[in-house]
Parts: sequence; C-alpha cells; structure tokens
Amino acid sequence: MLPFSDISHIYFIGIGGIGMSALARYFAAQGIQVAGYDKTPTPLTAALTAEGMDIHFEDDINQLPEHIDMVIYTPAIPANHSELNYLREKGYKIYKRSEVLGKISEGKYTIAIAGTHGKTSITAMVAFVLNYCKVNCTALIGGIARNFNSNFMGGNDAVMVLEADEYDRSFLRLHPNIAVITACDDDHLDIYGTGAAMRDAFEAFTANIVEGGTLIIKKNLPLQVRAERVYTYHLDDVQSNYYVSNINIEDGVYHYQIHSEHLPDATYCGATAALLRIGGIHNIENSVAVWAVAQQLNLPADQVIAAIAAFQGIKRRFEYIRRSEDLVVIDDYAHHPAEISMLLKSVRALYPAQTIRVIFQPHLYSRTRDLAQGFADSLALADEVYLLPIYPAREIAISGITSEWLANMLPNCKGVINKIQAREMMLHTPKGIWCTVGAGDIDQILDIYF
Repeated sequence: MLPFSDISHIYFIGIGGIGMSALARYFAAQGIQVAGYDKTPTPLTAALTAEGMDIHFEDDINQLPEHIDMVIYTPAIPANHSELNYLREKGYKIYKRSEVLGKISEGKYTIAIAGTHGKTSITAMVAFVLNYCKVNCTALIGGIARNFNSNFMGGNDAVMVLEADEYDRSFLRLHPNIAVITACDDDHLDIYGTGAAMRDAFEAFTANIVEGGTLIIKKNLPLQVRAERVYTYHLDDVQSNYYVSNINIEDGVYHYQIHSEHLPDATYCGATAALLRIGGIHNIENSVAVWAVAQQLNLPADQVIAAIAAFQGIKRRFEYIRRSEDLVVIDDYAHHPAEISMLLKSVRALYPAQTIRVIFQPHLYSRTRDLAQGFADSLALADEVYLLPIYPAREIAISGITSEWLANMLPNCKGVINKIQAREMMLHTPKGIWCTVGAGDIDQILDIYF
C-alpha cells in the first residue's frame, strides 16, 4: 500500500456506508481529495457533498474522477459492479475498507470496540469521554454521535478509537492496545456459515491484542480468549470486575452505581455514582465498559462520570424523535433479536402502563430466514407489531422469505404495510409509544415529524 503521504486523491465505492463515510471524512481531514460512488442519495451523502466530496449515484465509468491514487471499497458492493471491475482491469490500487483501517491504525495506540451489539454506542461514548478528558484522539464510529453530529472525530492519531466490525472478518486487520467485546450472538451467517465460525473469529481478534494490551469483555461470553490481561463487565453480575447496582429511573434519567471490584490493580475503588440521560438499559451496561476503558487509561474518575452524564447518544440508537406527555416516538437501528429484545424491555421499563407499537423493517433476507424465531420471540414483547417489507441491502430475494412469511409467526402482528401507510398510521395515532426499528431505511417515515 502506498504511503498516505504519497496520496492526493482517493475514490470510495460505497462512500455512503456509515463505516466508509467515516473513513472518507478521515482522509478529507488529512487534506486528501475524496470522491465516491453510492447507490442512493441519503442525508449522509448530502453531508459529505456539503463537506466538499464529489459523489455520484450511477454505476458509470464515465463519471469516475480523472485523478485516482487509491480506491477503497466495501464488501457490500456486488461482484458485477462496473466501476469496480473497470478499475481492477486498469490496475488501480484497490483495497477493502478494513485493510485501510488496519493500515491507518498501524503502530498507533488503538482502542477497538467489537461485538455483535453495542459497539457503536460504546465507540462513540469512549471517544466522547476521551475528548471530554482532553485526550487527543481520532475516532471512526459506525453511527452519528449526537454530541459532535458526525461519525468521525479528528485528532492527531496518537490515540485511535475504532469500531471493530466483525462483518467479513474485518476486525482481524486491527491490533489494538485495548479491545472491548460486547457480544458474540449468531449473526452474519451468510458470511460465517455457523455461529461457531463467528466465535472463532472473535477469539482470533483477541489474539491480535498487542503485547501488554488489555481485553475488556462482557462476562460469560462463550469465547476462549487469548489476551494477556482480561477484565470482565456486566450489568448486574457481581462476579464481574465491573458491574452496576441500584438502578433507578427519575424523569427518564438513569441513576446507578458502578462497581469496580475484583481488580488486582484497582484505582477506581468501590462504588461510584453515575447517571445516564440516554434511554436503554443496555446503555447502562455500555457505560460500564466505557468506565473500564477509562480506568485502563487512568482518566480522572470525576471527569469520566461527568462525561457519561453529558453523552447524548447516537442517532438511530434509542433516539427520541418525539418525547411529550402524550406521544413518544423512539427510532432504533436494532436488527437482531437480542437488540430488539433489549430495546423493548427498556421501553417497557420506562413506560410500563402504555401500549407499545412497533414498526419493524427486517434487514436482509438471509438474516430474516436464519433468525426468524428470534424475531418472533423478541417482537412479542410489544403490544402491536407492523412489518415493512424486508430491506434487501446487498442481497437478492430468497424464495419464500418475505415479511408476510415472518408475520405468520407473530401473533401480535397487525399486518405488513408500506412506508406511506406507516406514515399515515402514525399521524392518525398521535398518542402512545411508537418504536421504529430496523437497520434499513425505515427512518425515512419519520420525516412526518420534521
């Protein structure tokens, strides 16, 4: 790979992806000219264009920029993509996003957050906490952090905070000083084939932690880890090195105590009072992982607690779109049964007496097929469920796998609807709790509130 100092123009294929766009912003911040292609215009591609990137939306080799030093693409791009194949034939230097991410973090003090759920929130919270504590860091995040309205935070690269994506085994390109693993539930079975193969990849990730490095892992995950120093965290397992007690909810704000115990080198001793203003019990647990990272970095405990309290969350992660006495609308990216289950349990805890209505957009035909019973079980936690058609993303349809097929497994499903019907239904039911859930483009229906 060319030294980045020799590169002046980079072309991204799939620039509108959340991970790709963070990387594009990283290089733009280095003064490199960035251009790209994506399939569909989105608010994110509009933001990138406003930041000076030249983006087009047709797979057309005639729209390629004249000057390209390096091409970066995402594995989500189909094999028959004309631009990608043309650039390969012409001998351009072409790399996967994960290869470049591994290169830019090479030799840097790296904090990498991995896991099938929660990694985006923890990555953003770690980046925000470090920034709050005046630690100069660079962060690439898989979501838009509300505190800095971006998925990228620029710094001098002395410390890099990276979301370590397990898809396509991308995270195996990283060699972190501190690694966090939040979960390893079966997912991406279209890539791994089996849950066991995916867990093998997570174990290989722990072997990549540098000498003297640290693994912070949720307790009781079924992994044989290979790190030199290992600390566990959990929401309420008192045998963990870090856990929580005395959770109370006051006006939608969580108050709790974080315990740092069973540690051979504890500097944050005993129980520490904390509060969190973003929704979701899972985010309390996420804050415990962040606390554990902060302790490894010897950050001032009082500033860490203040930063956690000031953290505003991630767009599309338990994001309040409306929050009034009569109407609450929560938008969430959950696309795995475990995520949906945690989301709905958190909503129920906050609003125990109210009817919870969910509009869910399944993401990927293969995931819908592989985890159908899990979706049925988790969505059963809502009072009413409406399904949008499956969002295909990179996949072609699988015969027989439809939202109507999934709906037959849901006794509380009120029907399969389109986006227009979803908008009308929400407008005509302006009271109660609505949750829009999914990793596709379901958030488009929320334009009725803006």
